[in-house]
Amino acid sequence: MHHLVQVSQVAAQTGEQLAPTWQQILRLLKADSQVGFLVGRLLASLNYKNTVTPLQPEIVTGLYGNSLNISISQLESFYKNPYEYFLQYGLKLNERDEFELSPASTGQFFHEALDELIKLVQQQRINLASLDDQAITEMVTEVTQKSSKIQIIFRLLFYKVLIE
Repeated sequence: MHHLVQVSQVAAQTGEQLAPTWQQILRLLKADSQVGFLVGRLLASLNYKNTVTPLQPEIVTGLYGNSLNISISQLESFYKNPYEYFLQYGLKLNERDEFELSPASTGQFFHEALDELIKLVQQQRINLASLDDQAITEMVTEVTQKSSKIQIIFRLLFYKVLIE
């Protein structure tokens, strides 16, 4: 199908008809009950035009209200990029925060892990002094696998080590 779409696109751009072989392939694919719909959609996409249509007044009122109380910087933002203005002030979207692995977040991981470990020790009434290294390792593994918050931070630490 990939080649058919490419050949169809070239034919549409040059104003030529598809070669008879490609026309036959197109007819067979369109007649196929499993892929006929998909072929139609793919070829229809060749003529698609992404046109901007004005918003209806009711939608504008719902997004921005009846009276605009805007600043000069907002007007400049609209003039510079109306779409970005719509996203920021109409839909009130914000950029997603990116988690950075900092010393504070690394410390948070260890604090969270130790906190969960101590809770587990207290629940099971275990004497820490009586635990050997293997038992502690097993308990730490159990704690880190249970907590989704610890899992996220642990993965980030792991990937940071891989990158470095």
